[in-house]
Amino acid sequence: MSAVSSKMPKSLRLWIDHFLPLLRPYWEQLTLATSAVVLSGLLSVLRPWPLKVVIDQVLSHKPKHSHLPLLQPWLEHAQFTPWQILYGACAARISIALVSALLTHFSVRLLGNAGQRYVFTLRQNLFAHLQRLSLRFHDSQRTGDLTTRLTGDIQAIRDLISNTVTVFCSDGLQLIGMLVLMLWLDWRLTLVALSIIPLLVFAVFRHTIRLKEAARRARKSTGLMAALAQ
Repeated sequence: MSAVSSKMPKSLRLWIDHFLPLLRPYWEQLTLATSAVVLSGLLSVLRPWPLKVVIDQVLSHKPKHSHLPLLQPWLEHAQFTPWQILYGACAARISIALVSALLTHFSVRLLGNAGQRYVFTLRQNLFAHLQRLSLRFHDSQRTGDLTTRLTGDIQAIRDLISNTVTVFCSDGLQLIGMLVLMLWLDWRLTLVALSIIPLLVFAVFRHTIRLKEAARRARKSTGLMAALAQ
């Protein structure tokens, strides 16, 4: 374990050692919220399918094979009229949207609650740590800079738990699901669409470095401005 931890980046080791243990009291809420995010991401992949069934089975002059997973054999053997297919597709679309919205609301509430409690505990620990530091440390530090770190940086951690995790999991699952469906429907067209990914990765990586540097400069400037105002 020590050999593995020694190979980790320093920032990641600090996060695991100091911040991750504070999340243990909220693991049940985080697990439920993550499960809701996973289900919502899977449902988001199913949103276009009712419209596809309508286009293939109702609007088309000659009904086509819809490539509908699991339900395609039942849909082909059942004798449905175009109006019945249209009503069923509308009901499926509304049901998917409602269930996805409920799951998103449930996950946001759980993550928001866990994030608030986590930030409260973190601020308590950080304030207690500042109280234990020597007077020499406080004389050498700017009060405005410390105040900014107590408020702004911890708020950024709360946003990471409450918002970033939800967006990352939901969008990641949706991307994976769409990729699997695209490969299943037409793998040649999918490979053509994925051919621009190396350019996107290069552009994102290049701009990410610049954004990190700009964020560090902005944080330092904010602390300096708070110190001057104080």
